[in-house]
Amino acid sequence: MIVGALLTFGVAADELKGVDAGVEALRRGNYDEAIRIYTRAIDAGGLSAETQVIAHENRGSAYLLIGRYDRAIVDYTAVIELRPDKADAYYNRASAYCSIGQYDRAIVDFSIEIRLTPDDAEAYYGRGTCYIKNSQYDRAIADFDSAIRLKPDYIEALNNRANAYIAVGKYDSAIADFDRAIRLKPDYAAAFNGRGTIYDKINLDDRAIADYDAAIQLKPDYAEAHYNRGVVYVKTKQYDRAIADFNEAIRLKPSDADAHHYRGGVYSVMGRYDRAAADFTEVIRLDQKYWKAYYNRGNAYTKLGKVDLAIADYSAVMRLKPDDPDASYNRGTLHFQKGEYERAIADFDIAVRSKTDFARAYIAGGVSRFVLGRYREAVASFEQRMKLDPPSGYAALWFHIARGKEGGLSIEGLRRNGNARSSSVCCCPGRPQDARRAELPGGILYWGI
Repeated sequence: MIVGALLTFGVAADELKGVDAGVEALRRGNYDEAIRIYTRAIDAGGLSAETQVIAHENRGSAYLLIGRYDRAIVDYTAVIELRPDKADAYYNRASAYCSIGQYDRAIVDFSIEIRLTPDDAEAYYGRGTCYIKNSQYDRAIADFDSAIRLKPDYIEALNNRANAYIAVGKYDSAIADFDRAIRLKPDYAAAFNGRGTIYDKINLDDRAIADYDAAIQLKPDYAEAHYNRGVVYVKTKQYDRAIADFNEAIRLKPSDADAHHYRGGVYSVMGRYDRAAADFTEVIRLDQKYWKAYYNRGNAYTKLGKVDLAIADYSAVMRLKPDDPDASYNRGTLHFQKGEYERAIADFDIAVRSKTDFARAYIAGGVSRFVLGRYREAVASFEQRMKLDPPSGYAALWFHIARGKEGGLSIEGLRRNGNARSSSVCCCPGRPQDARRAELPGGILYWGI
């Protein structure tokens, strides 16, 4: 919402000639022409203070409407310098700041506008939205409360207050707000989509899908609703439907890295590793710091037998997220497969330093040391595993073999004797089960909507 544009009242008749044409251009939606007209008038000089306010404010609104936010901020600042009590200039400048992610500055301007016009519901709404962007959810809720008190049928404020309630885990309150928004506006797709996200979080999957269905029926080009429904289809193992929804989400918004990433995860689950790798590659093209895409592409390359490429991807994860134990463990298993035991040991050591209860890494590190004849170190690794729950007979077996220093016994000899299974060490890397929520095979994470 832009306020304060198209004003010409209170201006001398001879000065109107320089701004009337700009007003008409704005009304026609010809924003570039309006900018040219106001720029000529401003640069020519000789305008009264009030005409300057109108020219700068209307030019600022034109800049705001075409996304030239930095230029809009300059014009609204000029208005404020001329008229420090002009509330709508603070509102519009706040909107521009919000659009470029300068939420703290936007909050300051919205606060001034609220002080000047305390009954402005839109200003409370705007400031509340910035508080959400800053993760200040309690303050956001308070502002949306004020907006709704001033304007009880303010469905956008209801929708955003519901989103703030979701962020603080107050799902019942969020559902109540979405319900109220839908009663006020039954064709409000955003409320159906938002309520669907709550049903997804509390595992009422059928209700979530029904709400996403409604959102998409109301707004077929709703990329987020297609994405969200795809996520629920993954949870319910309806992979073909999930792929269809992610396809549509990507068609509508090709730059959506999360949609590519999730689709790549589904392809991995379906065993279509070449397509999975292609999706993860696209994610990385869109966002080179998206570490989960490197991790999951490494998994796909491992399945495709592209060991060196997989090692490179796990190395990228370790650069981007040095405290992630799974990438170092997986890279270690590949070094082990290549006979690069020293490198494998180094990786397994990194894994257990990052995750001290990483059972498989202790065993893998012990076996790698055993292969190199470093029996005392191997015993220590197996002993560390034996201290963890649940108990491992496999670790105990290796412990006793290493303890007995059966020096000439190779991995092949152990396999023939049934004493060890090298496949347990060299298994295809996969992210160990941990406390992360809604994790897909191959390490895809559901981070929420």
